Amino acid sequence: METLNILFYGYATAEARSHADRHVPLTADRRYHGALDSLERPDLDELSARPGHQSVPIEQPDGTWIELDYDQLDRHCLETMNRIAADTGDPVLMFCTAPWYRSEAAENVILPFRLLEHVALALRAPEAAIGVIQPVAETADFEIQHWRDLDVPLEACVVGESEPFDAFAQAARELVARGASVIVLDCLNFTESHYRAVRAAVDVHVLLPATLLPAVIGATTR
Repeated sequence: METLNILFYGYATAEARSHADRHVPLTADRRYHGALDSLERPDLDELSARPGHQSVPIEQPDGTWIELDYDQLDRHCLETMNRIAADTGDPVLMFCTAPWYRSEAAENVILPFRLLEHVALALRAPEAAIGVIQPVAETADFEIQHWRDLDVPLEACVVGESEPFDAFAQAARELVARGASVIVLDCLNFTESHYRAVRAAVDVHVLLPATLLPAVIGATTR
């Protein structure tokens, strides 16, 4: 069986690996990597957030948080993907649905944000909107932009992954009331439980990244 490299843009902690094992059903063998795993303090300082630039909050293994510059981190992830693919010869999955634009230049890479776009566009009813539920308010404006670039009606809201399932159901009903005919749960930390809460609340297509990836990865790793 082929092996799939899974890249976290932060650290491949035991918690992150356990979440992927439990919630993303894959038949391929897995090899986990963290883009920051081997970096020392001076390396992280070079990636630090800059005034006026988009930043990405990342939890470190010791529980503290750092803010890194998105563009610099994206560049580092691209370099990491290319190195992993060259070393292993196996595909690399970026374990994040945010838009990693530079990483599109990597070879043999799977970027969930593009997959979600294609499926949502295919399922959207004519003239209807795509509804997006995002997990983090601090990065929501930046992360929604690739959806806006599709130039179709769009409705979005933020519901954190730890919020009650009723909050997801209510958000879904509001998105449908505003014209959404398909709802995207736009985070790989959203699980089947979040999906069931949304699906029970509305009669439209609901996309959960964790359930879409296996089909794509299965085709890629044959």
